[in-house]
Amino acid sequence: MPYTPFKSGLNENYHLLFLPLMKLSSEDWHNARTKWELDPRTGYQWLSLNLRVSRPCVAKKARGETWTKRPRTRLKGRPTKYTPLYTQQIIDYFKEHAAYEVLEHPTDPTQKKVFLIKPKTLTGFAAAIGIDRGTLQRWANERDENGELVKPDFHDAYNFAKNCEVAQLLEGGLAGVYNSNITKLMLKNHHGYRDVQVNETEIYISKDIEESLNKLYEQCMKSTIEAQAAIEGRFERITRG
Repeated sequence: MPYTPFKSGLNENYHLLFLPLMKLSSEDWHNARTKWELDPRTGYQWLSLNLRVSRPCVAKKARGETWTKRPRTRLKGRPTKYTPLYTQQIIDYFKEHAAYEVLEHPTDPTQKKVFLIKPKTLTGFAAAIGIDRGTLQRWANERDENGELVKPDFHDAYNFAKNCEVAQLLEGGLAGVYNSNITKLMLKNHHGYRDVQVNETEIYISKDIEESLNKLYEQCMKSTIEAQAAIEGRFERITRG
C-alpha cells in the first residue's frame, strides 16, 4: 500500500519521519555539519527532516564531533572613499556661493550689467571627488549602534553646504537669473520645500445661534467684571488694613 501522510497538529514535515531512513556517507555528514554550523536555527529536528535521518542520530553525531555554530560574517563591500579632508574641502567649495555678480560700467555708474556665476551644488562637489550626491548624505548621517554620528564634523559641514545651496537658489531665483521652474524643482527635490495651500472656509450660523452666542458673551463679560471688582475691593481692604 502506498504511503499516505496523516494529518495532525504536528509540523507539516513530520510525516517524513515515517519514510525509510537514509544511510549517509562521510561526505554527506560533512555537508550536513557545515549546513548546521552556518544556519542560525538551533536544534537538530529541521536537519534530520532534510537528511531523512532520525533526530537522535543527528544529535549523537553532532555531540561526538562537537559541532559548533559559526559566527555569521558580514560580506565586505568596496572600501569607502571617505577621508576627513572632505570636511574642509566641502566648506571651501561652498564658501563663495553668490548666484550672480553686478558690474558697473567703468565710466557710467548708471549702467550696470548682471553676470551669472556658476552655481555651487552638492551634486557638483560629489562629482568632483568621484562619488554621487547620495553618498555624501550617507556619510553625513551615518550613525553607530548607539545612535551617535560617526562623522560629526562632516555632518556639520554637509549641513553648511546645504544651507549655502539653498541661499544660492533663493537668491538666484528671486533675482531672476535662474530659471524659476528649475529653482522650484531643486528646492523641492533636494531641500524639502513644498507648496503651501491656504484653505479659507466660511461658516454660516442661524439667527438663533447668533443670539445665544451674544447672550453667552454678555454673561461672560459680566462675570469677568464682577470678579475684577471683587479682587480690587479685596486688594483695597488689605492695603488699608
